[in-house]
Amino acid sequence: MNSSDLRALIDDQIREEEIKRLLVAIVQQPSPRTVLMEKEPQVLTFVRDWMGARVRELGISDVRIDGFGNLIARLGPQAGDPALMFVAYGMHHHPESMTEPYSGTVVSGEPYGQQGECVWGRGTAEQKGVNAAMLAALGVLRSQESRIRHPFVFAVSTAGECGRHDSVAYLVEREGVRARLAIMGLSSNNQISLGNKGRVDIHVIVKGRSCHVSTPWKGLNAIIGACQVMERLDEIKLPGQHRELGPAALTVHGIKSDPFPTTATVPDRCEVVVDRRLLPGEDPLECFADMKARFQDLHGFEVEVIRGTYQYPSEISRDAEIAFRAAEAIRAMWDCEPQYSYSQSALDAGYLNRAGIQTLQFGPGDPALAHTDTEVVSVAQVVDMARAYAYLALRALL
Repeated sequence: MNSSDLRALIDDQIREEEIKRLLVAIVQQPSPRTVLMEKEPQVLTFVRDWMGARVRELGISDVRIDGFGNLIARLGPQAGDPALMFVAYGMHHHPESMTEPYSGTVVSGEPYGQQGECVWGRGTAEQKGVNAAMLAALGVLRSQESRIRHPFVFAVSTAGECGRHDSVAYLVEREGVRARLAIMGLSSNNQISLGNKGRVDIHVIVKGRSCHVSTPWKGLNAIIGACQVMERLDEIKLPGQHRELGPAALTVHGIKSDPFPTTATVPDRCEVVVDRRLLPGEDPLECFADMKARFQDLHGFEVEVIRGTYQYPSEISRDAEIAFRAAEAIRAMWDCEPQYSYSQSALDAGYLNRAGIQTLQFGPGDPALAHTDTEVVSVAQVVDMARAYAYLALRALL
């Protein structure tokens, strides 16, 4: 099927009003990040019951929920390795102070720097616009399933705001879900996002000896040890700048002494929490090992260094197959040249690329609006992305 025929087939099935109704309905389903993370019942229910029902309504029967709560749907031949995988996300940022975060109200985009109609709500500019676009594209793929020559996987992760790879790692390592190519479903303002920073949380715990503040020489103030930690952090030389992502970063974003609050007691414990942002080519585990070695000889204090959550950085070239296919879809369906970008956020693309699944971030929504009190997504962007997703997938699968 040539490009013109594919475009005609897709445009016959992708309808703006249907996608807008779908988007509004998705926004009205709360699935926030809470302290329960991927085990939050609202997230599990949204993925299993709501998204699962929408997939089955399309006539897709090979749908299951894995042991982590992720949804896995498969189209096309049963034999062979999947050529393509779409990864959507079920969790959104907590509503915080946003008004009517689940209203799904249709508003003008002009006050928010967007064109045309927009849908208001938490997650619209990050995960939920993508969810609507991928479901719409999935409907087109289902209509052509008898012609699909290579298996296709649609996965909905229970993550989205966790800062770790646990959910997608379960898909790949425990469930054996793999593909040659993947689209990671997070907003990129309809640009092809070629890379992102990684991260690792590091907890440096300084242990001293408590005593009464009237005789501080009898104890060992853990706060003094934490100050030495801060001095050593200042001495660390980070790698040079990335041409698109800028510099790596090391940020102290938490200090806690214990006991606190205190009644005239010298603290015997102080924890310093460090966020280390990584450039492509850096390894979070190696960065942690280097950091751990720096604090083993802190004078007079016992130090424990604990690795927190981490995510790998990512980068692919414009010549990579998945980037080529995304660019081809943009030219064919939008009649324009693709725009490219990079993300400062830490995402799952790095993990998937390390696993041998060539992955990029590609989705509707302006990342600058994510997590704000005025989060919206352009309906036109979601419709355009549904068309591009369908084209990219059909070209890869037919």
